[in-house]
Parts: sequence; C-alpha cells; structure tokens
Amino acid sequence: MPAKRSPRKKATRRKTGGKVKVYGKGAQDEILTRLSSGMESLAGICNDDHLPSCAVVLRWAHEDPEFRAAYDFARAAKAEHLADQAIVIADLADSDEISVANLRVSTRLKLIPKLGPRHWSERVALDHGGQDDNPVTFLELVRKASAETP
Repeated sequence: MPAKRSPRKKATRRKTGGKVKVYGKGAQDEILTRLSSGMESLAGICNDDHLPSCAVVLRWAHEDPEFRAAYDFARAAKAEHLADQAIVIADLADSDEISVANLRVSTRLKLIPKLGPRHWSERVALDHGGQDDNPVTFLELVRKASAETP
C-alpha cells in the first residue's frame, strides 16, 4: 500500500511552459477578496496569469478547512452583492430597457441561492422531531398510540 501524501496547505505549484509557479497566501487572499467583491467570477479571476487555475483553487478549498471557510464566506458575500445589484438594477430600469433589466435581475436571483444556500435558499426545513437536537421521547410515542386507539 503506498504511503498517504499529506495535503499541501498554503502553497501550490503549477507547471506553465516549463516553469513552476508557487502560489501562497497572497494569491489566496487576492482570490478571496476579488471573489467577495461580487464583480468577478472565479473563472474570470483565475484567468489572470499571476493566479492559479480554478482547479487549484477548488483543490485548496477541498484540502484546507481554513481556506474552505474563507471561500464559503467570500461566496456568501458575493451573494449579498448580487442581491444589492438586483435591487439597484430593478429600481433604475427605464421603460425602454425593462426586458434587459428583467434578464439581469432574474439571472442574479437564480445565482444567489447557489452562492449562499444557507441564507438565500427557498427550501423549507420541516422538523417533525427525531433529530439529534429534537428527539422524540418514548412517552410522546405512548401518548400518540393511546390517543389513536379506540
């Protein structure tokens, strides 16, 4: 059985035309800052020559819990910015550009739940008991059973 490799934490190497680039904390900070601003996608950010590819960033998020938490926060901040943009676009739309504004707003509204699902999701969580934080007790089951029997 081969030895298990430990994941790289702060720096990642990528071959680019025979050269090896090393990305560290500065690249991570720039990516997170630009992502949280809400104006750029991860693919757009990673197109810059001095930054790693999307695959490297997603690997960082998979392997490093600290980076994952910061990445999730940046995506949630991006969702907040998109929600603000949708309101501004809708408020400033003229009658001539209603269809364009509608498209821009609806696109943002479709992206928002995907970027920040905990806060922006439209799913309703029903809690009927039986979960770890809301257990069903034996006495409740007995009372229900006795109430249902004639």
